[in-house]
Amino acid sequence: MDEEIIWFAYFNDKPIGFFILLPDLNQIIKPFKGRLHLWNMMRFVWSKATHKMTRMRALVGGVVPSHQNSGVESAIIYQTYKVFKRKPWYKELELSWVGDFNPKMIASTKRSGHKGQKRISHSVT
Repeated sequence: MDEEIIWFAYFNDKPIGFFILLPDLNQIIKPFKGRLHLWNMMRFVWSKATHKMTRMRALVGGVVPSHQNSGVESAIIYQTYKVFKRKPWYKELELSWVGDFNPKMIASTKRSGHKGQKRISHSVT
């Protein structure tokens, strides 16, 4: 877990939105082929310590209807961008669960650089 990529938004001490991202562990455990023996555990720790995970996966997010279109989504995305800048090993954000039935989220992700695929890639300048 990386607590800097889990966001909760509040208004007057009441939760109004959230966005939960996780580092994509699949990048480093895929070569293990389902075997977690001692050598692979050591490889896992080394890969994690040397930032071999370059992708975040958006797990879930949302804003309560009364605060939608108020900029909360943009603020959360902006805070996530600031984390990208501080942690340059993150190169991609995968939004694999944005359904085509969710036009508001599709619009938000397009404004953030999403091109219609599952991933938003960036380069920090």
